Amino acid sequence: MPMTDMSLVTRSLRAHRLSTIVTALMVAIGVALLMVLLTVRDSASRAFLRGTGNMHLLVSAQESRLESVLNSVFHSGIPQRVVTWDKFQAVASLPPVDWALATVQGDNYRGYATMGVQSPFFEKFLPDGASPMTLASGTFFRAGEAGVFDVVLGSSAAAGTGLKVGDTLTITHGTDEKGHVHDEFKFTVSGVLSPTGTAHDRVVFVTAESKWIVHADEFRAQAARAAGKSEHEEPTTANLTPAEKPVTAIYVKMRATPTIAQVATIVRNELGLTAAYPASEIRRLLGIVGNADVVLIGIAIIVMLSGALSVMLALYNSMEHRRRQLAVLRVLGASQERLLSLVLSESAAIGLIGAVIGLVVAAIAGQVTAAFLSGALGVPISGAVDPVWAIIVVSGAVLLSALAGLVPAIRAYRTPVISSLRPIG
Repeated sequence: MPMTDMSLVTRSLRAHRLSTIVTALMVAIGVALLMVLLTVRDSASRAFLRGTGNMHLLVSAQESRLESVLNSVFHSGIPQRVVTWDKFQAVASLPPVDWALATVQGDNYRGYATMGVQSPFFEKFLPDGASPMTLASGTFFRAGEAGVFDVVLGSSAAAGTGLKVGDTLTITHGTDEKGHVHDEFKFTVSGVLSPTGTAHDRVVFVTAESKWIVHADEFRAQAARAAGKSEHEEPTTANLTPAEKPVTAIYVKMRATPTIAQVATIVRNELGLTAAYPASEIRRLLGIVGNADVVLIGIAIIVMLSGALSVMLALYNSMEHRRRQLAVLRVLGASQERLLSLVLSESAAIGLIGAVIGLVVAAIAGQVTAAFLSGALGVPISGAVDPVWAIIVVSGAVLLSALAGLVPAIRAYRTPVISSLRPIG
């Protein structure tokens, strides 16, 4: 039975098993590293850009536009300055504004940020830019006084806390779980949101009114004690003063995009507030982070090139031991071109084996890395291998390995038949 090129390559790989495994692993390391970096980078970029939703401007009292976006959209911290209620109303009443949504941050429940919003928030703000928030169970905030202390949980917050519709909870001041607990006010879970794939999945949504009441009660109690009084007027939605209704950020959407710059100018110059373009700020952040990505991707490519170099050295060094085998193949009718093809096929096969191993490692490492970053950044990041990148990287690894086989292949091509068949010794 005649020996095919495939069977010859397979036998050669088996005969040099240790060399094949080592060189394939070198290729696998480069492929896995590059795939994890590309996959996580692209997934993180999409998650950040998607999270800004359909708002055109984010208005706050923060000095840094980027910080205001990270605080108020991605819940990475607490805004240190607040917008007064009269300035919120001024923004909301500007003619080009379609809607302005007040948000109130500053507390947490078991490490999950709480965000005070008013009912229209769930209808008007589209976190992924296309679809409104929907409920997996329960209802949104109930109308009137009955719903003031209702809670709507983001999907990740619900999974992480184990809370379900009907459960009660108390919130903690600040971002530290060890902070002061507002245990005098009981909140009730009214609904759980379906996943949105954004940072809002990790949020415990409460009514803005409940936030104002909780903190107004503290301030009024402190004022009463300072005045030597034992009691103070209990705050309600009806008796809250404008000073007791601070806003940490305002989500703003315009009726027409050409008016965005006009409103931003009014907000900055006339109201003395910061107006940020959320998507632009995230692109700027990704551009800064992208500089580090280039370095890491460059390192991964260098590792892949090192793997290809290992393929070349392994095959080149083995040529001396294969001279007799190659000469026999020539005697049996194999042409020089066929020998060249066999060595190139063997180097490409090593690259393919390494690339497949690298993809398997990348699939596992990508999930682990994505889970870690999702927890650290608060943004849902997918670790799933991108098929397009997989095809590109695998093709590149095989091509590099094949090119690395050119030098040993040329040596095989030039193997002299007569001298190689002489008896040893």
